[in-house]
Amino acid sequence: VGRGGLAHDLAIVRFNLAASLQELERFEESRTLLVESEQIFRDHADTRNSILCGLGEGLLLQRLKRFREAREVYLLLLASTRDIEKESLASIHQAIGFCSIELGDFGGAEENLTYAVKLFQELKQPIYIVRVELGRGTLFIRRGEPAKGISHLRLVRLDFLRQSMHEEAGICGLEMVEGHLLLEQADQAEILARTIISEFT
Repeated sequence: VGRGGLAHDLAIVRFNLAASLQELERFEESRTLLVESEQIFRDHADTRNSILCGLGEGLLLQRLKRFREAREVYLLLLASTRDIEKESLASIHQAIGFCSIELGDFGGAEENLTYAVKLFQELKQPIYIVRVELGRGTLFIRRGEPAKGISHLRLVRLDFLRQSMHEEAGICGLEMVEGHLLLEQADQAEILARTIISEFT
């Protein structure tokens, strides 16, 4: 294997190591490896793996609640190449949408989430669509439309439960609880919270 090929192989090892470091909560070390690996993949015209590194870095920053930095990483990914496979493109727009919600950029959030749904529909990936719809329901609540958000999330939550995706259903339910509290519907919020707890146990 030539020196260039060895560097590429090492980048793959580092990329996998970065994921393990996150489980150990060694986040800065993980991010450093992701950034270094992404550059090596770019140097070798390995677009797929460079995008995976970028997505990994963005998700790490989201995990740390550094949403502005995460969104910048995703936007740079979009600007870096037009050769992005549709599934990765949909995931990037979904992530930008989720970050935008946290940053209060509701217009940007809606635009990116809508585009992500369109791409996932073309890919015929219904589970991914439901996950994006969770984001849209959250958007409605954060934007000051709790009744619309609750109505939207009720259907999303049923989809998750039908797929036995209890963690996602629980997250969805917690957003609905927030909506009920905004509407001063404390009794409904408590009933739903107790239901979520019973589902998890």
